[in-house]
Amino acid sequence: MFLVHTPAAQAGTVARAVVSACRLDGWASPAQPKLLHTLFNRLLGPDLDFETLPPIDPAGVMTALTAQSARDELIQLMVVVEILCNPLPERLERSVAGWASALHVHERSLAYTRDLARGEMAKAVHDFYRLNWIGDLDRRAPEFKSLLARIGDKAYAFTAEENAAEAARWEGWAANPAGSIGRALWDFYSARGFTVPGRAGAVNAAVAQHDWIHVLGDYGTTPLGEIEVLSFQAACFPGPRPGGRCGAIPGRCARRAGRCRPGPRGGGAPPSPASPLV
Repeated sequence: MFLVHTPAAQAGTVARAVVSACRLDGWASPAQPKLLHTLFNRLLGPDLDFETLPPIDPAGVMTALTAQSARDELIQLMVVVEILCNPLPERLERSVAGWASALHVHERSLAYTRDLARGEMAKAVHDFYRLNWIGDLDRRAPEFKSLLARIGDKAYAFTAEENAAEAARWEGWAANPAGSIGRALWDFYSARGFTVPGRAGAVNAAVAQHDWIHVLGDYGTTPLGEIEVLSFQAACFPGPRPGGRCGAIPGRCARRAGRCRPGPRGGGAPPSPASPLV
């Protein structure tokens, strides 16, 4: 997502585009120009002043960025800059959406930034799950279509109905030897009081998959830990991703925050507990 498809020669054009979409009458948050300076300086080289960079219009950007992947990446970067604001200004949300339309970019994350701009955190979290890779994985499950028909959008990301067989698969990690990956995942869940997948109210299969990265990387479940997991995932898949990963941190932090007393977790088709490797 972060400037993978932006050559150094186009750094100025991309930077000016972000300024045009997001600076408006001034930066809404002091973190915005600081983040942009760090990204462009460390990843592309130029030392740009995001307080004084002149704007550019979408037509000029379309001429310079001929590759769709570069334009997709630009809108994803705008969204990252946008969600640094709390609250998120509706004018800024409309500006980024307008740039996406002008550049012919259909970016899923625009849906949940719109929710955030309207203060609808619960809807933003839901749209993140529904529109991202998690929703894509949900829809591949054979039983998901009927579940969606029965209970509606609550079927995304969470275990809406008890599934004893699924829960037993995850609880089976407790029998694995100490030092194995499977036992480490069980310890990760147990230490935090997380309910295993398959138990009603826990997150489902698609969401729980990323917990293996928490275990393997020794990443915590704080906001910083979630950022570390997402950074690892982004490095593994450097191309533009549908929905991006830019909305993931608000969504995941809200999910973690929902467990003021460590609450339920859930779902996923893990490897078999019988595997000696886990």
